[in-house]
Amino acid sequence: MSAHQTFLSAPDLATLIYPALLSAGLVIAMSYLARPRSSTTPRSSSKTLRIVSHDRHAPLFPAPDLHYDLRRVRNPAPATRDTRTGHSAAVRDELLREPRFRALLRAAEEDIRRAMRRLDGDDGSSSGGSRRGNRGGGAMLRVGCLCGSGHHRSVAFAEQLAAIDWPEDWGLEVVHRDLTPDVERQKEKARKKRG
Repeated sequence: MSAHQTFLSAPDLATLIYPALLSAGLVIAMSYLARPRSSTTPRSSSKTLRIVSHDRHAPLFPAPDLHYDLRRVRNPAPATRDTRTGHSAAVRDELLREPRFRALLRAAEEDIRRAMRRLDGDDGSSSGGSRRGNRGGGAMLRVGCLCGSGHHRSVAFAEQLAAIDWPEDWGLEVVHRDLTPDVERQKEKARKKRG
């Protein structure tokens, strides 16, 4: 899976990290990963699935429509955790061996598909409606993934969700709010030190 990395616009950045800035007085760097879709998908989809991984310290703003707390899933082993993030195949493989992680992934996929059908008006309801909030004014389905530091379980969970084959008419955004370039450098340094 290849990813394109850019920076979020100032309004998006502000809305996602505003609580952390207020409480900690810190500026947090963010990455925006967009999974390429098939060539038949319109470039500016009016519906977006936004998956955001984050830590336990500052809630997401705006609040997600669906939220998954991974703190009950066992953390990866310290040797893995100290040198890698949830982007690592080693971390994801270890977590995928955990029954709670797999069960939460299955439940999240079902919840997200159900919410997509509701927003598409395909759930049998008469409202059909959509939650406005996408830059283009279309539907935005926000999914929050929470763990202790926002570096391992929530990142791996968000990446696993992003790898699911979602409907082609939905755009996909993955944001790892607390996985800063500094964190990535620290993990790289720890890997080199352990040799």
